[in-house]
Amino acid sequence: MIKHLSMILASTVACAAFCTSCNDSEVPDERLVSAYVDVMIVRQSSLDTTVIAQRVDSVLQHHGFTSTEFFDRVREEGQRPRMFKAMFDSVAARYERMRDTTSR
Repeated sequence: MIKHLSMILASTVACAAFCTSCNDSEVPDERLVSAYVDVMIVRQSSLDTTVIAQRVDSVLQHHGFTSTEFFDRVREEGQRPRMFKAMFDSVAARYERMRDTTSR
């Protein structure tokens, strides 16, 4: 699962770089954005892949996703470049706000 998550996160960065010229008016799913940010935070919280996998499952459950549903939704968003860029922009903005809040 960690390898799968790493591939999804890597494809996010690649797709976002590809989509930077897209002009998007679509609004991403807030639940998906929130879950994605929380998963990013969990991935940075430990080096133990077993602990990370358990925490990711817990975070996804908290947001109402199974692991399969979450990764399928992220993959679906990746098929729609404008929506994926909007989602990634939302994830990046929320992550920055959280980092700024916790570093104070």
